[in-house]
Amino acid sequence: MGLQSTFSVAPDVIYQELDGEMVLLDTKSGEYFGIDEIGSRIWALIEQGQTTKGIQSALLEEYDVDEETCSRHVGAFVNELQKAGLIEANC
Repeated sequence: MGLQSTFSVAPDVIYQELDGEMVLLDTKSGEYFGIDEIGSRIWALIEQGQTTKGIQSALLEEYDVDEETCSRHVGAFVNELQKAGLIEANC
């Protein structure tokens, strides 16, 4: 995953924001996922078509976090979303 990578919500995923957090349903597997406030912010940035670098930049402005920690956590979270089949990398 490079800094210019973008992602899309997988076609079998439906989601809804509830009280600042996202609830996702993978209709293919029937699995539900809950995402906390920061994860929900990352999800919204993915929906907006932000690059990985854009996501990191937004979080650095909005939260009290250093660049290395932000980069590591964004990368890990995006990788988990991909492994779960909730998002897909755009070519």
